[in-house]
Amino acid sequence: MEKLKAQMASAKGDSKYNNLQSIEKRLKELKFEQNTSSMTLKQEKDLIKEMESLSSARKMLAKVGAAKDKFTGNKEASASLGDLIGEVNGELKAINVLMDEQKAILDKINEKAGAAKEADLFPKLMAEKDELKKKVDAEYTAIRDMRAEWRTVNNEWFEYSKILRAQREVEWAEETARRDAEWAA
Repeated sequence: MEKLKAQMASAKGDSKYNNLQSIEKRLKELKFEQNTSSMTLKQEKDLIKEMESLSSARKMLAKVGAAKDKFTGNKEASASLGDLIGEVNGELKAINVLMDEQKAILDKINEKAGAAKEADLFPKLMAEKDELKKKVDAEYTAIRDMRAEWRTVNNEWFEYSKILRAQREVEWAEETARRDAEWAA
C-alpha cells in the first residue's frame, strides 16, 4: 500500500501535466506546429524530444491511473475486511458472554456438589455407562440370535416348499399323462 503511494507521488512529481487531456492537447499543438511551420533542425529536434517526453508522460499517467485504481480498490477491500473483522469480533464477544454464563452455571453446580462428590461422580457415571453398554450389547446379541433362528426356520420352510413344488409337478405330469392317455383312447 505504501509502495503504491510512493509510486503515485513520484509519477506526479516527474510530469508538469497532471491529466491526460492537457497532454493530448499539447501533443496536438506540437504536431500542428511541426506540420505547419518551418523551423531549424535544432528546433525540430527539441520539438520531437518534447513530443516523446509527452508520450512517455502519457504512459506514466496511465500507470498512475492504474495504480490509483488499484490503491482505491485496496482501500475499499481493506474497509470491507475491517467490517467483516468487526462483525466476527462482535460474534466472538457474544459467544464469550454465553461461555462465561455457562461457566458460571457450572461453577455453581460444582460448588453445590462439592469437590469430594465431584471426584466420585465421574467413576460412578463411567460404571453406569459400562452397565448400559453391556445391556445394549446383550439386546443386540439377542436380536442376532433371533435372526439366525429365523433364517434357519425360513431355510427349512423354503426347502420343504421346494419339495412340495416338485411333488406337485410330478403329480401334474402324471395327471396330464393320464388325461392324454384317456383322450387318445
